[in-house]
Amino acid sequence: MTDFATERRNMVDGQVRTADVTDLRIISAMLDVPRERFVPPQAAAIAYLDLDLPVGESGRRLLKPMVLAKLIQAADIAATDRVLDVGCATGYGAAVLVASPGT
Repeated sequence: MTDFATERRNMVDGQVRTADVTDLRIISAMLDVPRERFVPPQAAAIAYLDLDLPVGESGRRLLKPMVLAKLIQAADIAATDRVLDVGCATGYGAAVLVASPGT
């Protein structure tokens, strides 16, 4: 059985932190949100790889974890801001935003 918690930690340590994502709210959210639940069941085993993952037949893709983290950090979202996540594919990005208090 796959240890998703360990894979999630490895993703954050090896992909997100090494890409100059320093906002602890984003790092914490990415450690908490189970990315494997936001991909098709057959892709759960590769959910934490440094890949854009296809989600369905529409050609939509789930962004690489590092790209999503950098986008959220670059947005510099304040606790008083409202966010509209357009084209959110599976909802993973929205879940990370919700789990990042103040982002």
